[in-house]
Amino acid sequence: MYTFIANPNARSGRGILLWKQIEKILQEKEIEYKVLFTKYQHHATRLVHDLTSDSASHTIVVLGGDGTLNEVINGISDFSRIVLGILPIGSGN
Repeated sequence: MYTFIANPNARSGRGILLWKQIEKILQEKEIEYKVLFTKYQHHATRLVHDLTSDSASHTIVVLGGDGTLNEVINGISDFSRIVLGILPIGSGN
């Protein structure tokens, strides 16, 4: 299972449009996933901390820029149980 941490406001609000394109592909390929959207600054840190506090292994994919990635990294409880990917959709990408 993939967990996507998506910043819908990335790339000046185009993040949600990019997510919809990605979601369509995931559904077509029947890939199991869940998505958690950030709603405010530092929200990604809280989301990921809550997600990774269970001592289970997780595959996390970040959709956002360097700020979202930084927040996700700060929220990871145990790096040895995490596979981390990023789809860079920040304004500088």
